[in-house]
Amino acid sequence: MYAFESCRRTLIIEWALQWIIQPFGAEGSNDFDLSSFRDKIKEKALELLSLLPPADDIVGVTVDRFNLKSPMGSKLPELDPVVIPFISHKPFDCEGNGLTYIKFSRESLDDLRTWLQPNQRSKPLFKRGKEWWRAQLLLYGLDAGKSTAKANDLTRMLRSAVKQGLQGPTQTIIDLEDELNAKFRAQNAEARDKKYQTLETEESRVEFYPVRFWRERFPSKGKRKKNDIVTLAVQSQSVHRVKTAAESLGLSVICPDAVEAGGLSKIVVGTDRGAVLQLKSQMEEKQKKQIEEAAIFDRKEREAKTPKLEAQVGPGKRTLKDVVGEWNVRSRAISDMWPDFGTDFQMSIYFHKLVEARNDSDEERSFCSDGSHGDGATSAKSDGTELVWANFEMGILSGVLQAKKHFPHDSSFPRGPIPFAWRGREAGEGEIQVDMDGSVNKGTVTFLGPTKLKGELKSSLGDFKFEGNKASSAPKNKNPHEWHELDEGRWNEECTGRW
Repeated sequence: MYAFESCRRTLIIEWALQWIIQPFGAEGSNDFDLSSFRDKIKEKALELLSLLPPADDIVGVTVDRFNLKSPMGSKLPELDPVVIPFISHKPFDCEGNGLTYIKFSRESLDDLRTWLQPNQRSKPLFKRGKEWWRAQLLLYGLDAGKSTAKANDLTRMLRSAVKQGLQGPTQTIIDLEDELNAKFRAQNAEARDKKYQTLETEESRVEFYPVRFWRERFPSKGKRKKNDIVTLAVQSQSVHRVKTAAESLGLSVICPDAVEAGGLSKIVVGTDRGAVLQLKSQMEEKQKKQIEEAAIFDRKEREAKTPKLEAQVGPGKRTLKDVVGEWNVRSRAISDMWPDFGTDFQMSIYFHKLVEARNDSDEERSFCSDGSHGDGATSAKSDGTELVWANFEMGILSGVLQAKKHFPHDSSFPRGPIPFAWRGREAGEGEIQVDMDGSVNKGTVTFLGPTKLKGELKSSLGDFKFEGNKASSAPKNKNPHEWHELDEGRWNEECTGRW
């Protein structure tokens, strides 16, 4: 009826070849006979074709479902990237992929039949504005009536056309669509090529027109160099497009974890996957060394400030109050297990009197006979003695810790480790880390002087040793109330909400 039989055959054969051969990529086996394989696929595709209904019965489905507007579609220039505005032919617009009416595109006949089924009155009415219904009528080449027609009138007109056997858009619409698609794509291709030529860097070209860039960088399979690899740093939002374009040409693509300055992401593309993976490993190892070198540099800077901080304390004071302040903390164990969090962490140490939360239950406010909470934390005495507290950010874990022993401000410097209990969150899922029986969330801290410390933090994720240097005498994050915000009740609430 619309001369789609030839297009239909070509479509099915090309579709089969594209999706069945594509997985072999550029690294197919030497024993693989592509020519023979193509012949077998063609034979099978034609066999399947013979089982399909006549073209007249499926033309609407074929055209719309595969987004093909005519047999000319395969000969037109690529559509993306689009660099020009739409072109108009009243009342339609075109952006190279079919006609639109006020930004509405033509829906498939299958969908229209479903939405307009007269025997499904029990289902909710498919609601669209009147301009949407007008668009469907016009895009199928049907009479849309007067401009004053209401949505119900337009719906009734379209339902009548479908019921009477609407098979697809009229030939006039198809011809106009062919003409405007070809015109738009030709103009867009010309403008796109001009812009591409003005781009000076490989990164700007691959981000703008990735398919063309990869075709030029890696010619057809017979001309490709063995182990040819290119590494580019592109904007993070462009990674998916660039990666997909390379993979569509059978290239091996890897995106290393290394992140460049300015939020750029590395992408490695080549003809040999083994070589690409090896380069990825080398890049990540290089980044790891750079992070370690930066951490060493920062550590030396902090150590250089240590004498000044110790001088501020003054000779002879050496009381526990000297440890109050902001501390830079390192944990090699945490950094090795979760390198994305870096190597330098923070801890704010201060004294604070434990105040019971007003909304705690009687059970939560009760203390053990030894003066401690169920998780091993100590309650403040009625004489106003304050406890050593610390808020910490240590990569995968963050939270608040509380000493399990009382030490007055002016007490002499403790020689041994100070035990503590802690509550917090893990950074992966954000799950609260609370330990009501005191068997897991605990640890110790030992002050080696007013500006140095070491310790160990025990958790359900593992036991992590840490060390630190004092950075200033003013703690930046002083929030002891976080202890009550991270109790068992909150943990239960969040678990219920999560599941």
